[in-house]
Amino acid sequence: DQPARDRAWMTEVQKATDLYREAGGVIPSAPRAPESLVHARWMLEELRLSLFAQHLPTAEPVSLQRIRKVLAG
Repeated sequence: DQPARDRAWMTEVQKATDLYREAGGVIPSAPRAPESLVHARWMLEELRLSLFAQHLPTAEPVSLQRIRKVLAG
């Protein structure tokens, strides 16, 4: 059932991307973006990596909830 799993993962990535954009983030990152947006942008990439290339390690633990926390604070 990998297509369903992949769709679920893409939905999670899209939710994280939407949160990032709602917080004022743009892709690619703006040159003088606040640190929280820069960090969240990298976390988006790490989230993709953690979901779709699970054999590769991420630089830090990452999830939709962690991205939400970085953007909130």
